[in-house]
Amino acid sequence: MIITEAEAYEAMLAHHAILDRDVKSRSQVVVGEVGKGNSYQPAVADLVSYLNSEVLPHALAEEDSIYKIAAGIPGMSSMVQQMTLEHRALADAITSLKSASGGTQAARESAEISALFSSHVAKENDLILPRLLADPEVDLSVALTQMHELFEAAKRSVSSLESSETPASD
Repeated sequence: MIITEAEAYEAMLAHHAILDRDVKSRSQVVVGEVGKGNSYQPAVADLVSYLNSEVLPHALAEEDSIYKIAAGIPGMSSMVQQMTLEHRALADAITSLKSASGGTQAARESAEISALFSSHVAKENDLILPRLLADPEVDLSVALTQMHELFEAAKRSVSSLESSETPASD
């Protein structure tokens, strides 16, 4: 199936909206459970699982596709570096969330992850993707296909890591 560049652009925006919505809602569950004094660990586990299985593979795929293209556009290199650093900050925040010492810290870490991710997605949508769409040298439909292939490969890699870490049952 061949898609236009405008359709590729819209697909990227739609995927970002889904990821952002899902991170926000999972984060809100953590904060809500902590606020009610309920067990928050299942909500933390759900958020961490989603971040590791969807958001981080998406980030890696972006770095190896969209970001590489954007880095070649005059004036975009520093933005790409900043966005890559935000991916690292997100990964570090996930590690902090997993090791949260209590509900208050888990709620704070969850809210910070949600805010960081929302801000990050907004920058991609407002600063990077429009520049790529406007550049006659860039074919966003090809970039989207490449990113999708890298995303699926990263998800398979995460899945195989998770299955190898799962203890065998008796």
